[in-house]
Amino acid sequence: RKLPLGKPITNVKEDISENSRVASVHPADFCPNHPSKKTKIYCKDCLVAVCFKCFVNDHNGHTYLDLQEDDVREQIRDELNKLKVEIEEHINKLQNHSTSLQSKLSEVEEAAKSACENVDTHVRNICDKVHEMGENVKEEIKKTYSDENEKFTKLMTDIKGLTEDLQSGVKLSTSILEDNSIVQVLERLPNVRQEADECRSRKLNIPDVLYPSFKEAEINETVLREQLGEVHVDTCIQHETRFINTFNINQFKSAKNVYGSVTTFHGLPWCVYIKKQPSGVLGFFLSLNETGRRSDILSCQVDYSLKLINHTDENKSSMTKQFTRSLKEFQDKPGMGVVNLIKWDILTNQDSGFLDSSNNFNIQVILKLMHVKRDKQCHTKKQTLYAL
Repeated sequence: RKLPLGKPITNVKEDISENSRVASVHPADFCPNHPSKKTKIYCKDCLVAVCFKCFVNDHNGHTYLDLQEDDVREQIRDELNKLKVEIEEHINKLQNHSTSLQSKLSEVEEAAKSACENVDTHVRNICDKVHEMGENVKEEIKKTYSDENEKFTKLMTDIKGLTEDLQSGVKLSTSILEDNSIVQVLERLPNVRQEADECRSRKLNIPDVLYPSFKEAEINETVLREQLGEVHVDTCIQHETRFINTFNINQFKSAKNVYGSVTTFHGLPWCVYIKKQPSGVLGFFLSLNETGRRSDILSCQVDYSLKLINHTDENKSSMTKQFTRSLKEFQDKPGMGVVNLIKWDILTNQDSGFLDSSNNFNIQVILKLMHVKRDKQCHTKKQTLYAL
């Protein structure tokens, strides 16, 4: 049933008996101009809830909501509740993203620790005379870690602050929903809509990471400084992303090979394609669409895995092994993966848990780019601006 928006004012009937209903009324649901009268109409043009008399006198011709309609009141509460749930889900995403940032920071810390140990070993092999030089090299490594620590710590602090703000808003929305004031719900809705819009537009990306390592040189006492080596920092040594392609079983009625949507990662357009084998099994493959390439990456190692998600039990999701391929292999072949991940009969059985109510199923891709080599003429090194 549609909301009664903008219907003639004569269609709104005033409840003659204000005391006809026994149910208690929240103080906020009384007319601001007539404290003894309950609010009957919400004027959408003026954003105010008033009694019938005020509506007739001051808001004639305006679009409105009839607050006496149960379905109108229910739809208003439903909207606030749905937005609240959406923000709660976004809070979970923020918390998971913070965990990913912490994991990356631990990797940087481990790389810095390993590099320092390599420096210690190499300095001892040279002699005491270069000990001071070795300590200086370690300071460079620690400086890299310190910079990365500061960067990630700030991002996680920002996420924590944003999460707390959203949680505070959700708590307020929950309190309002538990009350019986429709006016408070209406007053709360604009702020929650804005928060929800910001959540939808917010992108959560892990920034480029500097991994310090130590590049050794052969010992030669005549050129100690050169032979001690230098701090080697790999910029973005590992790029990782996760994305999901959604398919529908009806797509296979007219085609044996079905391609998912394209996800561009560092200028490289990736997608999943599924092949239905004559034997009744499905093959899942990761494909690179070179026609859409907009990347300065010349070569890299590609580590990836594919997972068919089970909606009812995550432990029953079907996952391929971790594959390691070169970028050139993807450029030379239409796609690479596994030819028999699941049988068609199992996939299409609703009781198996792979299909949703619309017969859709999801494939998650976990993709890492390692040992990236870029075209220096096209690539300008810069620090990625991370914005919530």
